[in-house]
Amino acid sequence: MTFDDGLREQYEFVAPILLKEGVSAVFFITTDFLDNRKLFYRMKISLLLNHLHQHPEESGRLEAYLEEQGIIQSAEDFIRQTGYPERRRLDAMAEALNLSFDDFLLQKKPFMTSVQIAELARNGFLIGTHGMDHAPFGDLDPADQIGQLSMSMAIIMANFQPKIRTFAFPFGEHNLRQDFFKIVAEKDLMDLSFGNDALIGNTIKNHFPRFFMDHPAISPEEAVRRLHIHQFRAMLQHRSLPK
Repeated sequence: MTFDDGLREQYEFVAPILLKEGVSAVFFITTDFLDNRKLFYRMKISLLLNHLHQHPEESGRLEAYLEEQGIIQSAEDFIRQTGYPERRRLDAMAEALNLSFDDFLLQKKPFMTSVQIAELARNGFLIGTHGMDHAPFGDLDPADQIGQLSMSMAIIMANFQPKIRTFAFPFGEHNLRQDFFKIVAEKDLMDLSFGNDALIGNTIKNHFPRFFMDHPAISPEEAVRRLHIHQFRAMLQHRSLPK
């Protein structure tokens, strides 16, 4: 089993269950979020939308701010459409609404601390990296991809010394250049990697596609059933190929 992002609830609720049941797991840490230093941009989107839902009268104030920037659009639509490249505008909108992301980090502490992660490692769990700031990995240019992997891996190795260097692609392994894994191997940046596309199979050495068990539209039982069906079809197709 694998768990991404380094959320505090994984330490408080998930890890005790895994230990009780004797289940091993890998926890992939987004290193910028370690010790609640920074907030994931998608969490910022959620906080902004929640603030507007609780204070609908402030939508007009935010839309007036947007109009000053030459943007004619509803506040909620504009927030929802904000992606990683435009993430810094979320801070400006929060400032316009007197909403503090730093206060949220200080009060709620959504991510694990270094001490908590070190305890997970002592309890036998493997600690890996999930990149620096959860950028959509496949959308980064090749230099930034290598930079995100190498810098975040260095932080994980320096702080937690895992015996196996593991990496999970933020938002999956889509749109990678064909030579990505070759470059990573030449630079010796990791031992194992994990993606999201379990249903499309895998031919890359030491790379393991994963299958989501927390899909919002289907139950875990249905997810496993679909995975088994796919694997069975893949096996039949492999057997039917000419030798």
